[in-house]
Amino acid sequence: MDLAKLDYWVSRAEQMKENATDRNAPLIVRNYSSDPKLAEPIIAREHIVISHIVDAELGDMSIAWIEPSGKADRRRVGTRISMGDTDFEAAMLCYVTACFGDALPIYNEHPAPDPGSPLN
Repeated sequence: MDLAKLDYWVSRAEQMKENATDRNAPLIVRNYSSDPKLAEPIIAREHIVISHIVDAELGDMSIAWIEPSGKADRRRVGTRISMGDTDFEAAMLCYVTACFGDALPIYNEHPAPDPGSPLN
């Protein structure tokens, strides 16, 4: 996974949360996927649960999902499990998926542009 893209989308989600009315506010991209001081407040606020799996093909992976008692004002909680190499990567992927849905460009290197997407 491209962590720079993940950090961009986490930063964008945080910006939208802070400046919901100002879509032209400057975006500051931070290293959410690798900095515990940045990631942990989001994990706590969004009720993200982190666990681990060991798979024969994938190896040791971190998984994350939103606890059913978490924020219900986004997508249905507890239904999507995100996977990453680290706890913070899985948790931040879970967060941006909850905010923007499954159509995020971080899932593939060269996504086709979608003119109707709310991400543009």
